[in-house]
Amino acid sequence: PLLQFLHDTNSSFLINLYPYNLYRLNPEIPLRIALFQEHPFNFHDDFTIGVWYRNHFDVMVDAVVSVVVVAGYETVPIILTETGWPSSNAAANEFDANLGYAEIYLKGLVKHLKSGMGTSLLKDGVIEVFIYEMFDKEEGATRRSWGVLYPNGTAKFHHVDFSCSSVAFGSLHIAVMIISFFLSLLVIV
Repeated sequence: PLLQFLHDTNSSFLINLYPYNLYRLNPEIPLRIALFQEHPFNFHDDFTIGVWYRNHFDVMVDAVVSVVVVAGYETVPIILTETGWPSSNAAANEFDANLGYAEIYLKGLVKHLKSGMGTSLLKDGVIEVFIYEMFDKEEGATRRSWGVLYPNGTAKFHHVDFSCSSVAFGSLHIAVMIISFFLSLLVIV
């Protein structure tokens, strides 16, 4: 019913993908694949369709695409409304939720999107990708920090080039939540 509704109303299918969460649930997933760190021996085999994936982001996108296609709605556009990597942990055993890995993930994501390469099943890639989230919560919060900015508005990541936020690559458009957030503030004010 949902995909039929989206098709009938010419709408998009909005999804959230968090390779970090999948990585935490499946210890057999190599960290390098989850973080877009390509290496000749770094790949994930999908024996069902005979594809080698170089990052887990594409695996997750193709999982959604395959469900949409099998349901018969391959014309419904897919928009990624949230993705990211936490820069701090919610539990003491989450060593991989740190500022360094968050920056590696975001750099890899932006580089991957800038390359214009889609996935095995979605050659043009998703229409838009939004990075979660704009700001970290105030100190003392008992949850992971996902923000691109600290609560005071200063940048967390100095080596991630978000300048691609308005550049289109074919039908792939990269959008960073920062731009969307500030535009939404202008509309509210």
